[in-house]
Amino acid sequence: GRGVAMLRIDTTGFGESTGDPQQTNISSRIDDLQSAANWLTQNFAPPRILAGHSMSGTAALSAVTALPSVDILVTIGSPRDPQTTLARFQRDGLITEIDSDHISVNVLGQPHTFNKSFLDDLRASRVAQDTALFKGTLLAAHANTDTIVEYTEAGEIAARATAARQASVVTLPDEAGHLFLKGSETAEWLADQIMMQL
Repeated sequence: GRGVAMLRIDTTGFGESTGDPQQTNISSRIDDLQSAANWLTQNFAPPRILAGHSMSGTAALSAVTALPSVDILVTIGSPRDPQTTLARFQRDGLITEIDSDHISVNVLGQPHTFNKSFLDDLRASRVAQDTALFKGTLLAAHANTDTIVEYTEAGEIAARATAARQASVVTLPDEAGHLFLKGSETAEWLADQIMMQL
């Protein structure tokens, strides 16, 4: 409706995506975003906007380093980096060992099983450094009412984007929460904020 073509991807094993979510980590999310952008470049046009929700927004902060066509980067309810999220999960007792190869991570009250290498991958990520390299426009969108990822994370993301042409926090309407469960109005409002940057 706004004259913009969009490709939406679901993370491995969720939504309409196939694959085994146990095999995923932050690096695989980064790879998936870059693969999707490369597909767009080869089959349609290089993407100018990259947006990700929650941990996929965190992954986008690193994925964009290999996507020179992206001029607008948007995180939505995203943690500033995987290490911060890992520390919070450990502090709150949300990670338990299943056996010598697997762990369980409680996300939104739902246990998810991952290979233990998942934790090593989180610790090794370079999201903070990659955020500082982005030179376009960064919008860190977040709701004050988000009970999953603290609102202050958006400010940290924007503050780290030291090379960006513009880096700002977009405060989402309260009804957004973390999961946009109350209809599409908030999503359309955010789309308008992004379109204003084109």
